[in-house]
Amino acid sequence: MNLSPVFNRSNLINKSGKYTINIRVNIEGKSDYLKIQGFPKLEKKHWDFNKKCVSNAHPFHLKMNKILENEMNKIDRFFIDELDKNRILNIKDIRYFYQNQKQRESFNEFVTRNHRKYIKDNELEYRTFQIYRTFLTHLNEFKPEIRFYEINRALVKDFNQFLLKKKSLKGASRKKYIDKFKVMYKEAAKANLVQYEALLFDKLKIKVEEPKRVALTVDEIKKIRDMDLPENSGLAQTRDEFLFMCYSGLYYSDLKLLKEENLTKTKKGTVIEGERSKNKNRFIIPIYKFPKAIEVINRYRHTTEDEYLFPNTISDQKFNKKLKDLASLAKIEKNLTNKVGRHSFTDIMIASGAEEQFVSKMLGHTKTETTREYYNMNIEHIVNSKFGEGEIEL
Repeated sequence: MNLSPVFNRSNLINKSGKYTINIRVNIEGKSDYLKIQGFPKLEKKHWDFNKKCVSNAHPFHLKMNKILENEMNKIDRFFIDELDKNRILNIKDIRYFYQNQKQRESFNEFVTRNHRKYIKDNELEYRTFQIYRTFLTHLNEFKPEIRFYEINRALVKDFNQFLLKKKSLKGASRKKYIDKFKVMYKEAAKANLVQYEALLFDKLKIKVEEPKRVALTVDEIKKIRDMDLPENSGLAQTRDEFLFMCYSGLYYSDLKLLKEENLTKTKKGTVIEGERSKNKNRFIIPIYKFPKAIEVINRYRHTTEDEYLFPNTISDQKFNKKLKDLASLAKIEKNLTNKVGRHSFTDIMIASGAEEQFVSKMLGHTKTETTREYYNMNIEHIVNSKFGEGEIEL
C-alpha cells in the first residue's frame, strides 16, 4: 500500500482559487482518494508539488503538515494491524475504515461510557468504582484518544511503562489497572469493536510484591489512646474511630455504616453483627473483649439525629490524612492508614489464641485462605501470646 497527499486531484478551476487536499491510496495498482475531514482548502501557491506537502509560504504549514502526517499514519497503522491478523485489505476496506473511524468513539470514550453505566446501574462496589475511575484518569493522561485499531501489544506495554515510570506505581498497583484495561478490552471485543487477541496482555512481566501489612503493637495503641491532643486539633473523633477499628477490625468504610441495630447484647457482652460493604459477607465481632470500645460507642451514640453510631464521618482520604497527623503527634513512624487498625486487631486476636475460623468470621473474609495469610507468625504474635508470658525454668 502506498499513501500520498494530492492537491486538486481533478484539476478543477474555481472562482475562489482554493482546492481540496486528498490522500491517495494505492493497493496493487488500484487507487482511491480520501477526503480529509476538516482540512482547509488551499491556494496553489501554498502547495509544494515536489515535496507533496503544504509549502512554507503558508503561515501554518508546520501544523497542517503534521495533520497530514497523522492522517496517513492512522491508515498505515490500520493496514499493518490488519496484516498482523492475517487479513488482506482492499481499497474499499480502507475507505470504509477512514470514513467511519472519526465517527466511532475512542477506546477512552468507550471506557467512560461503561463507567457511567456501572454508576447508573450501581454494579460496582465503591473500591472497584474508585479503581475504574483512576484507571480512566491514567488512560487519558497516557493517551487522550486511543482508537480501537491502535490497541496492540506495543500499546499495552507502553501503558505499563507509563504507569511504572511516569506514575511511579509498583507491581500490585500497575496490575490492577492493567486488569481493568483487560476487562474493558474484552467488553470492546464483545461489542465487535476489536478482534479479541488472547495473548495481548502476555509478557508484561509485572512483579507483584508481597504485601507488607502494617500493624501497631499493643503499646503503640495505648500510646495513641493516652496521649494529650492539642486543643482545636480536630483529631479527637479521628483517634476514637481509629481506636475502635483496632478494637473491632472494621474498615473505616464499614465503621461509617454502623447503626444501633448492629449491636447485639449477649450473656458475655456486646457483639457487633453486620455485612461488609465490599463483599456483603457477614461479620460477628466480640466487641465486649475491649471495654474501651464500649466507652467509645457510648461517647458518640445519641449525640446526633443521624441513624449512624459515629456522626459527621469524613471520606477515607481525609481520614487517612488525619491519621498521619495523629501518628506524627504520637511519634509513631509507621505509615498509619485505616487498614492498620484492622491489621492490629487481627494480630491481637491471633496472639490471644483465637482460632482461624473465628478470626475469619470477625473479619468477614470470603475465603479462609485470606485469613491464613495473617497467621504468618511475627514478633508481636509471640510476645503477646500466652506462650510469651514468663520465663521457663530449667
